[in-house]
Amino acid sequence: MSIHLFSKLKQLICCTVLLLTPEVVASGGLDRSDIANSHTVNFNNVNNEINPSDFQKRGSSTQLGIFAQVLGDPGNLELNFLLFKKQLAENNVKGATATLERVLLTDPNSKLARIMYAQLKLRMGNRTEGLRNLDQISQDKTATSDMRKNAAALRDGLKRAEQVNTRNMPRKKFVSRLKLGGGIAENALGSSEETQITFFDNDFLNSVPNIDESFTTAQLDVTYTPDLGLGNDEFLQFYVSNQIKDFKDLNRYDLTLTTLGMSYNKGLGENNLKSLGLSASVTEINVSWHNYATIYNVAVNLKLPMTETFSVIPVVTATRSVFDLHPDISSNKGNTGWTYRVGLGAEYRKDTYFVSVQPSLTELDKNTRLNNYDQEQLALIAGRKFEQILISGRFNRSTRDYEQSDPFISSLRKRKDQITEYSASLFWTPKALQQNRMVPQLELGVFHKKIKSTLPNFSKETTDLTVSWSWVF
Repeated sequence: MSIHLFSKLKQLICCTVLLLTPEVVASGGLDRSDIANSHTVNFNNVNNEINPSDFQKRGSSTQLGIFAQVLGDPGNLELNFLLFKKQLAENNVKGATATLERVLLTDPNSKLARIMYAQLKLRMGNRTEGLRNLDQISQDKTATSDMRKNAAALRDGLKRAEQVNTRNMPRKKFVSRLKLGGGIAENALGSSEETQITFFDNDFLNSVPNIDESFTTAQLDVTYTPDLGLGNDEFLQFYVSNQIKDFKDLNRYDLTLTTLGMSYNKGLGENNLKSLGLSASVTEINVSWHNYATIYNVAVNLKLPMTETFSVIPVVTATRSVFDLHPDISSNKGNTGWTYRVGLGAEYRKDTYFVSVQPSLTELDKNTRLNNYDQEQLALIAGRKFEQILISGRFNRSTRDYEQSDPFISSLRKRKDQITEYSASLFWTPKALQQNRMVPQLELGVFHKKIKSTLPNFSKETTDLTVSWSWVF
């Protein structure tokens, strides 16, 4: 009895769907994506698999029409496939899609219906839904071997074609991005969270106040990609960036960063799936409008795909930091030195989300051995993309071991810091941005850092909350 009721319920749902969408079924309109449409299989092959002679003859078909018959018996798979073939012959892709949705509602295990449904979704420009159904078929152990292979081949072929099309797209020579915003910095002075701090191995009351301060930010980025006649899988790019963080009252903490850099990327191996990346940059840091330091950085990375979605990315960087005399920092110049970092990241990336794990080892070698340290770091980065919204987050945990004790603070204890950082950002891109470049993108962000140190002077916790608008030209 329950099985009978369930069957009737499915028929009722199918009939309801059909009645609600007759204009779709009757429509001859076609919404195509150029990429998807050009890599959809030949539907003549589908027609060959669905032969009306395979179905029971129905004398009333010429009088009532197939649609009327389906309306009277919406759960009949034979009639639905006949209607599907008729809709394909009339190039009614939307109607054929609606018919297959009804078939899958009645028989979710129909492999033939699902692979045809995936192809139609691709033809209509719905890449996400099409690839999802192809993935489902290719991994379905109950499907035939040929059907799984065909689904996987169609999926892989589409992705390869998209990669080629992306590489062949003409690159814009100049791209500019202007970003304006502001926020609030909790514990802007970076004061210790401990009630007592140490000097010369003696404890003193912590008198540095914990101050929250508002700030404004401005950033301008410009990239230039020269036309050097390089291959489709090779490009050279130059960029300049200027960032300003201006506190409302704490002017001695105002920050300016100016960066000049270049990057080079080249595809390697078969189909250029692997890639080599090189970058070099110089950054000038100004604090309270006085030169604080100049940072020289070079980096090399490889992207080594293990599967279609999983890649391993080794990274090596070398950084030279040259600190200047600063009116507010007496020992600033002695911090000049080198930083070396070796990392081996792992990345999992799908159409709408990605996850990256980045362990690394860092050695800081300054002119004065007092501030030298070794650092172990593990970073976790993830992001999820929706139609108009991108959410990304980063979690970072590291440990710093300093080589020598600082007699000014404590000659008995070496400094060891446990650092926890996390950040989260939400980007909202209005649909109008596609038609009007003056429509900005909204960004909301939170940045948190906590240091737990063996020396109470350095145990602190800070948080920045930001909101900004950006325009890309």
